[in-house]
Amino acid sequence: MLPAVDNARSLDRLRRSPWWRAWVDLSLRAKLRLFALALVTVPGGVFALMAFSSTRAALEREVEIQLHQTAEQGAQAVDSVLERARSDARSWASQDVMRDLVVGDLDKRVSRFLQTVVENKPSYLAVLCADQEGSVIAASSGDWIGRDVGTWNVMMPRATSDGEIAGPVAHADFEREVLQIGVAIANPDPPGRRIGRLILVYDWGGLRRLLDGIRIKLEDLDKHVAAIIVGRTGVVIGGVSFDGVPARESSLAAGRWVDETSAAGPAGDGRGAEAWPAGLLVGAARIAEADLGWRVLFIERTADALAPVRSVRTRWIIIMGGILVVGLVVATLLARQVMRPLDEMMRATSQIASHPDRSLPLLPVRSRNEVGQLTESFNTMTTELKRSQEETLSAAKFAFAGELAAMVAHEVRTPLSVLRSSAQMLVDHESHRTASNAELVETIVAEVDRVEQVVTGLIQLARPLPQSPEPTRLADVLSRAAEFAAAHAEKHGISIECDTAGPRDHASCDPEQMYQVVLNLLVNALQVLPRGGRIRLRTVGLGGEMAGFEVADDGPGLPPDIRDRIFHPFVTGRDGGTGLGLAFVDRVVKAHRGNVSVRSEPGRGTVFTVWLPVASSRVVS
Repeated sequence: MLPAVDNARSLDRLRRSPWWRAWVDLSLRAKLRLFALALVTVPGGVFALMAFSSTRAALEREVEIQLHQTAEQGAQAVDSVLERARSDARSWASQDVMRDLVVGDLDKRVSRFLQTVVENKPSYLAVLCADQEGSVIAASSGDWIGRDVGTWNVMMPRATSDGEIAGPVAHADFEREVLQIGVAIANPDPPGRRIGRLILVYDWGGLRRLLDGIRIKLEDLDKHVAAIIVGRTGVVIGGVSFDGVPARESSLAAGRWVDETSAAGPAGDGRGAEAWPAGLLVGAARIAEADLGWRVLFIERTADALAPVRSVRTRWIIIMGGILVVGLVVATLLARQVMRPLDEMMRATSQIASHPDRSLPLLPVRSRNEVGQLTESFNTMTTELKRSQEETLSAAKFAFAGELAAMVAHEVRTPLSVLRSSAQMLVDHESHRTASNAELVETIVAEVDRVEQVVTGLIQLARPLPQSPEPTRLADVLSRAAEFAAAHAEKHGISIECDTAGPRDHASCDPEQMYQVVLNLLVNALQVLPRGGRIRLRTVGLGGEMAGFEVADDGPGLPPDIRDRIFHPFVTGRDGGTGLGLAFVDRVVKAHRGNVSVRSEPGRGTVFTVWLPVASSRVVS
């Protein structure tokens, strides 16, 4: 029970919050636009975040794997160059010509040999042969003969391995950084002793050019990388930057490329995820010479590596922007389509509230959806409201007429009966009959009959009309009324035409009351038409929604000043009329939830049209 109470309180607090009130008060048009905006941006944003995040991670890993593979290729290339140089040095140190070093190379055959072997190898800057004390006794260039190289790293006492590499070191004689590769020269007599050491001076720039060649090939594949060599302490000792500049002259030299963790990175490159500077993707591989501790690194900027993701993201933003614009346009059009009928209904409602007595045209129904159905319901409500208002007003008028008729019947009928009886007695009294008296008596009787007719009409008009509605074929009612009035019409030279070939819908009405309506309209037409006039009765329809009939004549028409009031009691267009017949017609038709209208022009006749609801069961003969 308590969770339900807490939920109710939370909901109540939400409804009282200003944000909730602002949302509730927001217009439907704005809500549709916000809905379209959220419908496009929220799913698109969530999808893009997930897609770009996973794509970025996958692409970073793929790039790191590629860089690691490239670094391994670079390390193998460096290993191959160093091994080739070391192999050359060993081969030269084991040549038979080296025997001449025992006697000091008096005929300089060793120097000529060394000069020959380095001529076709640009990366070999010099080859020196030094004795045990470090004095050069043979060289590829005569400038080195007699010079002391005992302080060089490869001449140190620890330099006892065969093919030790030292460097890179800056050397003033070569004006560049070089590698020193030292190999022991064996003494054949006696075996096991050494004459001295052969030193191969390798151009350090050769390795930079080697890595730059790999970088250029990758650049042709639209992949911009830097290739560097770092020492054991993580300091840059060689290679090239992204634009081909020597690495030690670029910003890469400022960093310390230390392998900070032993955790294996992508593809087992031996580095941790936080080992490298931010904004860079790195692939690393160690060279085979473990004593040197060098590593070859291929580096790519993260921004360059993820350029495809940025390109896709840019296209996605453009596409989403276009979809958002289209969505907002569609939402605006839908809002306009929805709000236009609602605005029309709001204006119509305001007009009805301001002028309840004014008849308003029906609102246009522009669709068959819920809004169109709402508009139809509003039109039906407006029609029924107007009908109810008219029925209420008519009921009030008839109630007043009923009260008046009752009063007149009570107060007037008895004196009228006395007057009529007295007048008849005067007519029957032979002694007092004269021509003038007889005429006066006839006038009194006629006027009494006229007053009696008015009283009877008022009573009939005010009397409740019990109905027995049933599906009624209006053509039969018209034919019956035409037959009844035919004799009277023929006597006065008036023709009656009955056209029943029109719609055969059955109306829901009381056939006897509707017969009285048709007779009233026929009698009115017969009373105004001169000899030779014509009356036409015909059935009409509205596509199965309403059934009706017309009573038309070619008489003098209605005066314009009474045309709009012709169905009001005591309004008549002919001399001697009571003005109650058409009021009775209007009352009966409205009691059947129908309507009656009139079209008339002076001198061109009059047409009365009666519309009635179609019966639920339609019979077609």
